[in-house]
Amino acid sequence: MSQINENYERKIAKYKAFIMELSAVQELYYQKLLEEIDISPKVKEFLFDYIYDEDFSSFKEYLLQFPQGRDMFELRASYE
Repeated sequence: MSQINENYERKIAKYKAFIMELSAVQELYYQKLLEEIDISPKVKEFLFDYIYDEDFSSFKEYLLQFPQGRDMFELRASYE
């Protein structure tokens, strides 16, 4: 394993700063989405997981995989 020299430190710091900028933009977009759609707080938890952690083609598909998600969708407490 190579030592972390000054050049590596600069590269690491540069990439860290860029990733932190991306995180800030990501959070801005997510908050804007929450402002633009009217969903219940329970569904927001599912939305967060869907956006950041899951690989489904639609939020509805993701939501319907859970018993409580199906209940929320059927009660029209969904994002639609």
